[in-house]
Amino acid sequence: YLVDIFNKLVSKYKLIIFYLVAGIIFSLVFAITRPNIYQSSSILKPANFSSSNNIDSSISSAASIVGIKIPSSGDTNRSDEGIEVIKSLDFLKILIENNENILFNIAAVKSWNGGELEIDSDIYDVERKKWIDPSEFSQNGQPSLQKIHKLYKENLSVSKSLETGFIKISYSHYSPDFAKEMLDEIIVQVNRKFRQEDIEFYNKSIIYLKDELTKTQLYDVKLSFNNILQDNIAKLLLANSTEQYLFKVLANPYAPEYKSSPSRTLILIIGSIVGFLFGCAHVIFKYFILRK
Repeated sequence: YLVDIFNKLVSKYKLIIFYLVAGIIFSLVFAITRPNIYQSSSILKPANFSSSNNIDSSISSAASIVGIKIPSSGDTNRSDEGIEVIKSLDFLKILIENNENILFNIAAVKSWNGGELEIDSDIYDVERKKWIDPSEFSQNGQPSLQKIHKLYKENLSVSKSLETGFIKISYSHYSPDFAKEMLDEIIVQVNRKFRQEDIEFYNKSIIYLKDELTKTQLYDVKLSFNNILQDNIAKLLLANSTEQYLFKVLANPYAPEYKSSPSRTLILIIGSIVGFLFGCAHVIFKYFILRK
């Protein structure tokens, strides 16, 4: 039976070649029409500092002296928390609010050619400088934040090495310059967010501890609160003086010179294989299955 199939395939080689050529042509057209994608990358190192959870544990210890039990919030890895924040919709909102180019480049740009961006005319009217997105959840023609977030996550990659703890972050876009700009903005804003949150936390904590010190007369409690107060003051000074607060940059983002995708050679190979297989399937189906 297998010999019959092989002989029939050989006898119908012209039909198989036709499918093969068709597959090559279609894959070639598809590969040529696909725009280049450029990926910018950076290596980050978690900054060496104690999180606010360590302060919580210190306060819990001090509170236990006077018989107050404060539930532990548990250990939290700040770098993992930072990674999840970077992926979140709320963080994307912060990025857009701080850089007006982000919304436009994510939603409206469909290709890049040597420094000139090609705009999707179905999304943005260049002449009137107006959003015209026809999708269901757009507002006044502007794409919804959830739609932008979906595109944002598709082009974003964040991974943490289990061996070194270093974080590799990359962003892909039609424009290599915007891919770099996006990474720069992500790193700045995630550091700023955690820095501002901790500054606010330490300020409130310092006010609270000073107030408690004036109320208590117990020496051990005063000593514990005073130690925590000094620790908070030191951390507040660090937060105020450090820009790269959560993540330190080991390898700066760059505008890549070479595309990361698509692999046109791979597309051509896959198209050729698919065309050949379709040709074989046509012969087998027509001359064996249908006749049976």
